[in-house]
Amino acid sequence: MRLLTVRVDVDEVEPAVWRRFEVRSDGTMAQFHDVLPGGARLGGRAPAPLHARPKKDIWGGPYLASEWDVEEGDDFDEASGVETEVVLDQVLRAPGDRVFYVYDFGDDGVHTIKLEKVVELAASGAPDADGLLAECVAGRNACPLED
Repeated sequence: MRLLTVRVDVDEVEPAVWRRFEVRSDGTMAQFHDVLPGGARLGGRAPAPLHARPKKDIWGGPYLASEWDVEEGDDFDEASGVETEVVLDQVLRAPGDRVFYVYDFGDDGVHTIKLEKVVELAASGAPDADGLLAECVAGRNACPLED
C-alpha cells in the first residue's frame, strides 16, 4: 500500500480554493468521491450523483462511470471503468498525474486532483484497511455557495 498526497483545486475560482489530502492508495475512486465534498469542506457540499464525466472542453479521454450511470443503464462506450471498481493507485501513479472531477453538471464545479507525492508504506506501517481513507492536512479558502 502507498500513501498518496494529493491536492484538490476548485477550478476557475478566485481567490484560490484548495485542499491537500493524504490518501490511502487502496481506496476506490467512489470512496474518494465521498471524501471530496464533505471531508474537504469544499463548500460543505453533499456528494452529487452526477460527477464522473469530465467536461469535454478540458478532457477528451475516457471517464469512470458512476453508480448512477450504472443504475440508469447508460452506454459505457467512452467509459474506462466503473468508479466502484477502480482503485486510486490505478489512476494516480506518479507525481504530476491529474484527474478532473466534475461536482455538478448544472454548475460545472470542476476540480483538479493532482498527485503531489507518493510514499511506499511497509506492511507493518500501513494503515488499517478498515481505517480512515483520507485525511485533509492543509487547505485554503471556502468554495463559493451553490445556487
